[in-house]
Amino acid sequence: MSTSVKKFESFLPLWVMLGPLFVIGIVLIMNIQALSMQWGMPLISLGGIVVCYFWRWRGCILACTLLSVAFAFQLFLHPSLEILWTTTLFLSFAASFVVTTLFLDESQIVLDKLGDQAGQAKESLTQLEHQSIAQTKIESEKLYLASQVEQLKRELLENGDKLKSHEKLIAIVREELISSHAQHEKLLLELFESRKQSATFEQQVARLQDKNNCLESALKEAVHLELTNDTYVNKAQEAQVLHDAIAQEMKEQIEALLSEKQSLEKTLTNLQREFEFQSFRATNKSELSDSQSVEIAVLRDVIKRSNEDLRLEKIKGEEYKITSSEFERGLSIQVENLTRKLLASTQQIAEWQRKLNDYNSLTISHAALQAKIQEHVSKESEVRLELDNKSVLLQELQHKLNDYYSLTISNAELQTQIQEHISQESELRLELADNSLLLEQLQHKLNDYYSLTISNAELQTQIQEHISQESELRLELADNSLLLEQLQRKLNDYNSLTISHAELQTQIQKHISLESELRLELADNSLLLQELQHKLNDYNSLTISHAELQTQIQEHISQESELRLELADNSLLLEQLQRKLNDYNSLKKSNAELQTQVQEHVLKESQVCLELDNKTVLLAELQSKLNDYNSMLVSHASLKKQIQVHVSKEEEMCRELDNLSSVHAEAQAANASNLRLISDCNVLKYEISSLKQELENIHKDKEALIQECALQKDKTPLLHNNEEEELKRFREIRRLEGLYLQMRDQFHEKSRVLDGTRRELFLMQEKFLSIQKDFESKEMFGDNDSEECLYEIISGTEAELRQQVIEFDKETVRLHQLIDVLMQESLKTN
Repeated sequence: MSTSVKKFESFLPLWVMLGPLFVIGIVLIMNIQALSMQWGMPLISLGGIVVCYFWRWRGCILACTLLSVAFAFQLFLHPSLEILWTTTLFLSFAASFVVTTLFLDESQIVLDKLGDQAGQAKESLTQLEHQSIAQTKIESEKLYLASQVEQLKRELLENGDKLKSHEKLIAIVREELISSHAQHEKLLLELFESRKQSATFEQQVARLQDKNNCLESALKEAVHLELTNDTYVNKAQEAQVLHDAIAQEMKEQIEALLSEKQSLEKTLTNLQREFEFQSFRATNKSELSDSQSVEIAVLRDVIKRSNEDLRLEKIKGEEYKITSSEFERGLSIQVENLTRKLLASTQQIAEWQRKLNDYNSLTISHAALQAKIQEHVSKESEVRLELDNKSVLLQELQHKLNDYYSLTISNAELQTQIQEHISQESELRLELADNSLLLEQLQHKLNDYYSLTISNAELQTQIQEHISQESELRLELADNSLLLEQLQRKLNDYNSLTISHAELQTQIQKHISLESELRLELADNSLLLQELQHKLNDYNSLTISHAELQTQIQEHISQESELRLELADNSLLLEQLQRKLNDYNSLKKSNAELQTQVQEHVLKESQVCLELDNKTVLLAELQSKLNDYNSMLVSHASLKKQIQVHVSKEEEMCRELDNLSSVHAEAQAANASNLRLISDCNVLKYEISSLKQELENIHKDKEALIQECALQKDKTPLLHNNEEEELKRFREIRRLEGLYLQMRDQFHEKSRVLDGTRRELFLMQEKFLSIQKDFESKEMFGDNDSEECLYEIISGTEAELRQQVIEFDKETVRLHQLIDVLMQESLKTN
C-alpha cells in the first residue's frame, strides 16, 4: 500500500470528525458573540449531522432544507438585523453538512478497498495452498512412476533370463531330437532286417507244409495198403506172416506219422495263433504289408484244405469198411497179384523210410526255426516298445517344438513392435529436441521479460515516489483555481490516453480470448492424450492377455491333436475289432464243423471275450474323451470369440493411434499459434512500456506545473466559491490514484506468479534435459525403456504445465476485468 493511502487512513478519524467539530466551533462562536437570535439553526445543524451520518446525501439534503427554512424564518422575523452574520452561519452549517457526508463516503470507499484487498489476499492464500497440494500430488505421482519404471526394468531383466533359459532348453531339445532321429533310423533298419528274416521263415514254413502234404498222401496210401493186407491174411498163411510183420511195422510207422501229424497240426495252430497275434498288432500299428496279409490268407486256406482232407479221409475209411467185404470176396483173384504188390510195397516201404528220415530232419529244422521265430518275435516286441517310447518322446518334442515356434513367432512380433516403438521413440525424441529448442527460446524471452519487469519495478518505485509527492502537492494546491484549470487540461489529455488505452484493452481482450480458446484446445488435446495413454495401457494389457490366450489355444490345439491321434488309433482298433468279429464268426462256423478243435476254439473265444471286454472299456474311455473333446471344442469356440473381440479392440486402438497422430499435429499447430501470441504479448508489453514513459513525461509536466503554481501562490487569491468543484476534482484524482495503486499491486502479484512459473519452467527444462540425456545414454548403451514410461512422464509434465497455464489465464482474466471496470469508472467520472 502506498504512503498517501496510509496517511489518509491515519487521518481517517480526523476527517470523519471534521464536520461535527466545525459545527461545535460555530456554536461556540455564537455563544461568544452573544447574538440576539434564536437557537433554531444550531439545533437543526446538530440534528442534521446525525441525519447525515445515517442517511448520507439524503440526510444532507433534508438538513439543508430544514436549515434553509430556519434561515428564511430568521430573515422574516429580523430582516435588517445581522443579515451577513446569519448568511455566513447558514453557509457554514451547510458546508459542515457537505463535508461530513463527503468524508463519510470517502471512509466507506477506503474500507471497501481494504475488504477487497483482504479477500484477494485470502484467494491468493487458497491458490497457494492448492498449488502446494498439486505439487505434493505431482511429487507422489513422480515417485510412483519411478517405482513403476524400476519394476518394468526388473520384469525386462526377468524376461531376458527366461528367454535365455528357453533358448538353452531349445538347444537341448534339438540335440535330443537329433539323437532320437538317429535311434529311430537304427530301429527302422533293424525292423527291416527282422521282416526279411520273417519272410524267409515263412517261406520255410510253406516248404514244410508242402512236405506235410506229401506225407499225408503217403499215409493215405499206407492205410489203403494196410486194408488190402488185412484181406490177404485169411487167404495165405505164408503171406500172412509177412503181412503181419509188415502190418505191424506199418502200424508203428502210421502211429508215428499220426503223432507227427498231430504235433504238426499243433505247431500249425500255434503258428496260426502267432500269425494272428502278429497280424493284430500289425493292424494296431499299421505295420504289416499287403504281402504278409496275402500270405496269412494263404495259410488259412491251407489249414482249411487240410481239415477238409481229414474229413475226406474219414469218409473214405467208412467206405473202405463197406468195401472190405468186397475185397474178401475178390481175395482169391488178388492172391496172384499179392507177391507183386508185396515187392512193390517193400520198395515203397524203403521209400517211406527215406521220407521219414527226411521228415525227422525237417522237424528238427522246424523246431530250430520256431526258436528263431520266437527270438525274433521277442526282439520285435522289444523294438516296438522302444518305438512306442520314442513315439511318445517324439510327440512331446513335437509339442515343445510347436511351443518354440509359437515363442519364436511371438518374439518376432515383439521385435517388430519394439522396432515400431523405437521408431516412435526416435520421432518423439526429435519432437522433444524441437520442444527443447522452443523452450530455450522461451527461456531467453522470459529472461528478457524479467529484465523488463525489473526495470518496470524500478520505474514503479519512482512512480510511487512521484505519486507521493503529487498527493502532497495536490493537498497543498487544493485552493488554486489556475492549477485546477491546468489539471483539467491534463485530465482531458489523460482521457484521450484512456480512450487509446481502452482500444488497446479491446485488442488485448481479443488476444486473451484467442489465448483462452487455444488453451482450451490445448487442454482438450492434453485430455485426449491422457485418454490415449490410458488406452495404450489397456492395449498393452490386452496384448499380454492375447499372448496368454494364444498359449492356452496352443495347449488346446496340442490336446486336440493328441485326442485326434487317440481317435485315429481307436478307429483303427475298432476296424481291427470288426475284422476280429468277422474272423470270430468264421471261426464259429468252422467250430461247428470241427469237433476235434472245440477246446482250442473255446480258449480262443475266451481270449476274444476278454479282448472285447477290454475294447468295451476302451470304447467307454474313448466316449469320455470324446465328451471332453466336445467340451474343449466349445471352450475353443468361446476363446475364438474372445480373440475376435481382442482383434476388434486392437483395430480400434490402431485407429485411436492414428487420431493421436492427428491430435499431435494439431498440438504442434497450437504451439505455433502460442508462439505467435507470445510475440503479440511482447509487442503489447512494448506498448505498455511506451505508455509508462508517457506517464512519466506527464508526471514531469505536473511537477513543472506544481512549481509554477508555487510561484503563483503569492499572486493568486483563494476562491471560496469553487471549493465544491475543487473537491470533486480532487476526489476524482484520488479515485484514479487508488485504481492506479490497485493495478500496480495486481501487477506485482502477476510478476510474482510469472517468477514462479519461470522457475517451474526452468526446473521442467532441467528435467527435460536430464531425461533427454538419459535417453541418449540408453540409446548408446542399448538400454531402451518402454514407451509407457515416456508417455507417463510427458503426461505428468503436461498436467503440471496445464495447471500453471490455467492459473495464469485465470489471473490474466481477473486483471483484465479489473482494468475494464476501472476504465468504465474513469469514463463515467469524465
